[in-house]
Amino acid sequence: MSKEDSMKGTATSEKGESTKAYDDLRKWGFLKIKRTGYGEHVSIFPNMLKDVQALLNPNPQAVVKDRPPLEYSIDPEFDVNPFLTAYADKVINGKRGKYTYHKSLAGPERIKAYVSVEGEKIYIINLGSFYEKDSLLAKAVTRIDEKFGSRAFAKAEMYDLGRDIVGNKQPIKAILDVLVSYNYLIDLKEGYYKRTTKQLPKSGLEDFSSE
Repeated sequence: MSKEDSMKGTATSEKGESTKAYDDLRKWGFLKIKRTGYGEHVSIFPNMLKDVQALLNPNPQAVVKDRPPLEYSIDPEFDVNPFLTAYADKVINGKRGKYTYHKSLAGPERIKAYVSVEGEKIYIINLGSFYEKDSLLAKAVTRIDEKFGSRAFAKAEMYDLGRDIVGNKQPIKAILDVLVSYNYLIDLKEGYYKRTTKQLPKSGLEDFSSE
């Protein structure tokens, strides 16, 4: 667009500040300038788009396209800052899903995964706590021990653990990410995993005070 159009919408009293901001962005390498016979035209350098997004919303989980930030969707009982971030293995329609993992603010530690694409929340996975025997995490560890023991197993074999655990591909990835993060599994790469000697906590929820 033209230089003039890029500064439209600013008050007359702020014209000086707009011109300075334009010059600063050009100096810092954000703007690509093209001089034509009918004036100066400007665009954003493609390699600076991520920096522009960070300026517009400094939170790395911020959404785009006028949607509310993903952190607004995080359960208020959970830490808005993820302790672990991962990305989907495959790109679908040019987009790769982002997985953020959040811990409960109160103990015993529970975990929720939020799956998003370009900052938009699309799926929540309640992984639960290693202290809860019926949680996705605890059941996954128990059944991995029963089915695979100490042998290496492929990610695809996780479907053998039962639909109540895996559900679909998203819970499988979330479970694997967290089990590796907490050292219940070793990631052997190439889609293979192996159990460590780490055991589930023996304490139950009744051993923790709610106060």
